[in-house]
Amino acid sequence: MPTSHERARERARRQGDLRRGRDAAQTPIMRPLVLYASVAVAAAVAGAVALYFILAWLLRIDPHPQAATPEQQKLLADMVKIALGLAAGLGAAVALIVGYRRARVEESASHRDDQRLFSSRYQDAADLIGHDKAAVRLAGIYAMSRLADDWDEQRQQCIDVLCAYLRLPYDPTGSEPGEREVRFTVIRLITAHLQAAATHPWHGHDLDFAGAAFDGGDFRGAVFSGGTVSFVGAEFSGGTVSFFNAVFSGGTVDFFNTVFSGGTVVFSEAVFSGGTVDFFNTVFSGGTVDFSEAVFSDGTIGFDFAEFSDGLVSFGSAKFSRSLINFVGAKFSGSVVTLNSAEFSGGIVGFAHAVFSGGAVGFVDAVFSGGIVDFDSAEFSGGEVELTSASLQPDGVAPQGLPEAPTRGLKLPGWMKQTAPGAPPPPP
Repeated sequence: MPTSHERARERARRQGDLRRGRDAAQTPIMRPLVLYASVAVAAAVAGAVALYFILAWLLRIDPHPQAATPEQQKLLADMVKIALGLAAGLGAAVALIVGYRRARVEESASHRDDQRLFSSRYQDAADLIGHDKAAVRLAGIYAMSRLADDWDEQRQQCIDVLCAYLRLPYDPTGSEPGEREVRFTVIRLITAHLQAAATHPWHGHDLDFAGAAFDGGDFRGAVFSGGTVSFVGAEFSGGTVSFFNAVFSGGTVDFFNTVFSGGTVVFSEAVFSGGTVDFFNTVFSGGTVDFSEAVFSDGTIGFDFAEFSDGLVSFGSAKFSRSLINFVGAKFSGSVVTLNSAEFSGGIVGFAHAVFSGGAVGFVDAVFSGGIVDFDSAEFSGGEVELTSASLQPDGVAPQGLPEAPTRGLKLPGWMKQTAPGAPPPPP
């Protein structure tokens, strides 16, 4: 049976064949030059004759020279010159048509040569990527990245090949020597093209990492400003994957059904200023996911129905100012989730219908100075939710939807103490 690398190489080869076929179909269709010349000459002769008779009629001169006076014959001679000038102008137009046609043919030939060269480079890079030796595959990865920079028309296709390599079956504990370095190089090259100052930026292109296994990788400083980035079904099982200082300002980044089972994933100091980042149904079952000092200033970030069963998820000192952050239906059963020193100054953070049955969720020293934090219909059946040291600013809004009666594991600050059923409310 063919190996996974051979299958990837075959897919790349088929895509290259399709591209070459499309290039051939793009050759411009040129009508015969004789047709253009005949039409132009006929138009010149007809135009000259018509102009001659029109001018004669306007000037009330007999167009037949033998019947004209000397003055009229002079005018007729001038009219002939004008008509001949028109014919010469049309002749120049024919010359322009000929030159334009020649330029189109040369441009088409140059374009076909470029496409043949790009297709050849694509095939060579695909062959290297499918090689058995990691060092050769590494050369293929660099070759495909350079081709993506040069080939605007098929840049997305080249990017797809690089992403597809990361989606190939991979066992972090039993991979062949050098394979981890090849995978890290793919991530490093993609990240370099997502930097704000990239020479050949890939912003706006789709990146498909669906189902990929990550045991490390560096996306630091990447700018996700358009297109769709998919981590659907991916697994982060070890090492460190860093999105430190990354910017999510447009498009969609999708972590649907992703599993964080080990290692460290860093979103610290990341800026979420637009677009959608979706952690819907994501499982946090181990390791550390760090959003500390992240800024949520716009866009939508969804942790709907995510499961926090183990490990640490930190939003320490994060700033929530305008975004919509949803933990709707999320299950907190074992993880430690910290929002310590976080500042809620705007936007909405929703825990509606969330289930707190284990682990710990901490708002230690959190500041509520604006926006809405909503626990509507949340269920508190175990674990600990700590808000005792949180502070409410004069213009702030207290968390909403919390149970009115004392609830196991829910610890509130003095300014919003719960009361037992039937007891008078605490003084303001």
